[in-house]
Amino acid sequence: DDPTPDNNEDSETDQIRAAIGDFVWADDDADGIQDAGESGIAGVTVTLYSGAGTEISTTTTLADGSYRFVNIDPGDYYLIFDQPAGYWTSPQNLGSDATDSDIDIITGQTVTTTLTAGEYDDSWDAGFYQPATIGNYVWLDADQDGMQDGTEFGIPDITVQIFDTSDM
Repeated sequence: DDPTPDNNEDSETDQIRAAIGDFVWADDDADGIQDAGESGIAGVTVTLYSGAGTEISTTTTLADGSYRFVNIDPGDYYLIFDQPAGYWTSPQNLGSDATDSDIDIITGQTVTTTLTAGEYDDSWDAGFYQPATIGNYVWLDADQDGMQDGTEFGIPDITVQIFDTSDM
């Protein structure tokens, strides 16, 4: 008998294929874990490689941040995610496989995984965050009103320090 569910008209044995994929999201708090309300990122390029390093296929994430590679042979594979412009890569493997970012922060690559016949492994996620910035301008507030007036100019070469109060 032909065990392939959607092709039972012949008596040959067909290989049941596999699939891999899941989600790329905007990690708003940069903690490497998908939280409620963190949305997907569209248009991120994801490339599938064989365990031996041969490029198999490339896709981009959909509007909801999802992606999937289907109809691939069972075997060893890894993924590489391109970092979207304006984003940094979230920390890797800080939660469960279902909700954490699985990519190396430098290379964008996952570890190698083995897919079996008929398997859809939907646990391969990538989180990216937009770094925060702080800063503006230092000036001598001559009239001490907290506003820069037209005659109050900037002060050069001032060292500014920032502290993380969560460590205090």
